Amino acid sequence: MLKTWMLDALILIGTINSTVQAEVCVGDRHDYVKIKEPIVFMNQPSLQVGGFGEGKNSLGSIDAIEVDEWGNLYAADNLQRLIKVWSYYTLTGDVLEIISSADIEAAGLGPLAEIRTISAGDPRRHHQATRLYILDHDQDRYPESRILMRPHLFSKHWIQLPFTDFAKKPLDLTVDVSGRLVVAERKGTVEVLLADGSAHDASFAEQGILKIKNIEELKTTSLKTVDTDQHGNIYVADQNNGRIIKITPDGDMLQVFGDRSKNPDKLHEYIQGVAVDWHGNIYSRDKTGNSYLVFAPDGSSLTHLGEHSFEPYQQENTDQFVIDKQHRRFIIANSNNNRVSVHNLRRRPFLSRVFPQWERSNTQSALVQPGI
Repeated sequence: MLKTWMLDALILIGTINSTVQAEVCVGDRHDYVKIKEPIVFMNQPSLQVGGFGEGKNSLGSIDAIEVDEWGNLYAADNLQRLIKVWSYYTLTGDVLEIISSADIEAAGLGPLAEIRTISAGDPRRHHQATRLYILDHDQDRYPESRILMRPHLFSKHWIQLPFTDFAKKPLDLTVDVSGRLVVAERKGTVEVLLADGSAHDASFAEQGILKIKNIEELKTTSLKTVDTDQHGNIYVADQNNGRIIKITPDGDMLQVFGDRSKNPDKLHEYIQGVAVDWHGNIYSRDKTGNSYLVFAPDGSSLTHLGEHSFEPYQQENTDQFVIDKQHRRFIIANSNNNRVSVHNLRRRPFLSRVFPQWERSNTQSALVQPGI
């Protein structure tokens, strides 16, 4: 496989020779936030796609975001009831694939409802093809919540996983290192399902269900998002209490951190997300603080990053984000302008390609040389 910097070089050549009128310039080589050596957050995006609208390459809304092991970006649009997919190496900003409700219905299943989350299984972890999971919800349907799965990239074969009897309303879904499905729900509840989605994994907590509010009188609200690390530990964002809860693969509560305060390195309240990088550092977004906070694996604060504004490299309202552990990228879904931004998490030359739909005629490519 070609190294990433070689692919970036090919993109630069391809962009110059494509039909897109590209302007190549040098970006700010020092525009980054140091997280923990060797990890940095590059403020300028290496890629930005989407933009508000109903066109093929636009998004009517942006309600969930995911990345697969190839670096493809998935954005759920509940307004249009579909998922749009972009290749990270796009030269034009055009979508690679559109997954619509019609695709689900063609597989003999009911239409897509409210897409709560998208999750891509990692075949390097559990020896599968690249599986894509969709968690959708419809209170007027039975079952109200379900998990849909397709077995590999670009497949038209969708199935509904057998398990639908969730203890509480599910809000987020991820796949852990062993292929199990981890579901974060309302009322401080976590459920873990077997990899085939047929039943609970009885080895987790109490027969596959963990009710955090029953542990040490820890009162929790909705568990907004969930992610796992390379050891199988589970991290959930306790949405209204300004904290992150770490749980072992067996369902024991291991750690609670991120108390609320006015300190910029603390969570304030109303957490919008949680994600873990390849070194085990934990990232969360505080909606009222308008920034991302980064914690070391032991829960100590490392830094905060992100700028709340309207420039292409800044964020207006970033409810969703995900970390591409394989390619070392931080991916942001900006729900105010419906664009997806990708930021490198390492210091090296990279291309900045901005393709929001309303700026297509002014699309620019820039070779950015970060500091050494």
